[in-house]
Amino acid sequence: MIGKFKGNINIYYALYLIPLFFVFSKFLLDFTISLISLHYLIYNREIHFKKFYKFNNRFIYFFLIFWIYLVISNIFLENLEIVGKKLIFYFRFLILVALINFYFDKSIRIEFFLKFFICLILLLQFDIIFQHFFGFDILGYPKSGPRSGGFFGDELIAGGFLSKVSGLYFFSTIYFLKKNKISLNYLIFLFFIFITSVFLTGERMALVLSLFSFLLIFILLGEIRKIIVFSSSIFLIVSFVILINNEGLYNRHIKQNLIQLGIKNKYSSASFADSHYGAIFLSTYEMIKKKPIIGYGVKQFRDQCGSKEFSNFVSQSKKIRCSTHPHNFILEILVETGLIGLFTFLLFLYVPASRFLKNIETLKNNDYSLLNLGAFISFLIIIWPLKTSGSFFNNYNSIIFWFIISFAFLNYKKISEQKNE
Repeated sequence: MIGKFKGNINIYYALYLIPLFFVFSKFLLDFTISLISLHYLIYNREIHFKKFYKFNNRFIYFFLIFWIYLVISNIFLENLEIVGKKLIFYFRFLILVALINFYFDKSIRIEFFLKFFICLILLLQFDIIFQHFFGFDILGYPKSGPRSGGFFGDELIAGGFLSKVSGLYFFSTIYFLKKNKISLNYLIFLFFIFITSVFLTGERMALVLSLFSFLLIFILLGEIRKIIVFSSSIFLIVSFVILINNEGLYNRHIKQNLIQLGIKNKYSSASFADSHYGAIFLSTYEMIKKKPIIGYGVKQFRDQCGSKEFSNFVSQSKKIRCSTHPHNFILEILVETGLIGLFTFLLFLYVPASRFLKNIETLKNNDYSLLNLGAFISFLIIIWPLKTSGSFFNNYNSIIFWFIISFAFLNYKKISEQKNE
C-alpha cells in the first residue's frame, strides 16, 4: 500500500505539514523534505521512481544535466565548501517532485492537502491585517514599523510568500467552490483580503507580482473578470485611504518606488542606476562581462562583488553595490553559473512551460486543469525575470520553487488521466 513501509510507518503524512512549516519553521521545512526524500529514496525508488521516469523522463534528464554541471563547475572553481554543503544534496529536489507525484496520486489526498493549504493562507492574511490594526499579531509578534509580517515575525517575507503561492491558492479555491457548487461571488472577498494583506506587508515587489497574478487570472478566466474588477476597485479605495493616513506605508509604496524607479519627482532627481538595486545590477553586469561562460560559483557573488574591477560604472550608490546575492534569479544564475548554467536551467524550465501550453485548451473544465493553471501561474510568478527576488539557491526559496513545480507535474498527470478515461 502507498505510504506503508518497514515498521508499519507512514512517514509521508509529514507532507501535510509542509504548508505549516513554510510559515512557521524553515528548519523543520528543510528537515522534513530531507527526511522524507531519504526515506522515499531508500524504500521506493525502484517501483515509484520508474513510474515518474516514464512520465517525466525529459525533465529528469534536464534536471540531472543542470545538477551535474553545478557540481562539476564548482569543483573546477574550487568552490568545494558549497559543493559539500549544498550542491551534492541538490538532487533531493528531484526526489521531492517525484515524491509528491507519487504520494498525492489519489484525489482525496491532494484535496485534503490543498484544503489545509488554503486555510493556512487565509489565516496568514487575517493575521497580517490584525497585526496592522492592533500593532501585534495573534501570536504576539509586534509590527515592524509600518509593515506587518504576521506569523513570520520580524522576517518581513510574508508578502513575497503570498505572491509566490497566489496562483495555486486562488485556483485551488476556485476548484473547490466549483466542485461544491458554491457561488464564485465569494471570490470578491477573498481577492480583496489577499491583495490588502500583501499591501500591508509593505513589500512592493510582492504587491506588483500579486497584481500581475490577478491580471493573468483576469485574462485566462473570463467568468470571474467582473469579480476581479470589483474587488480590485474596493482595494484601490481602501489602499488610498490607508496611504493618506499612514506615512510609513506611503513612503514604502509611493515615495521609495518613485526614487528607486528613477522617476524624477519632488523627492529625488536620481535615476534607477543611483538606487541600491541599480548599483547591485550594474555591479553584476560588470562581473558577468569578466566571466560569462561558467561564472564565479554558487554563493560567490557576495565574496566577489566588492572588488574594484567590478565598479566601473556611474552610480551614487556604488559604495553599497554588494549584497549576499544579485536580487534577481536570472542574474544570479548567470553570474554564478555562467551562460552554460543559465542554458541548462532554462532547459528544465521548458518542460513544465511546454506542458501547460500544450493543455491550455482544457482550462475551462471543472477538473485538475484549474489546479494545473494555478501551479503554472505561481511558477511564472517565481521565475518572472523582470523583478527583484531572493536568492535562487537559498534553501527556503528552492523548496517553494520545487514545491510549485511538483504540483504542476502532478496536475498535468491528472489532466492526462482524465483525457484517457
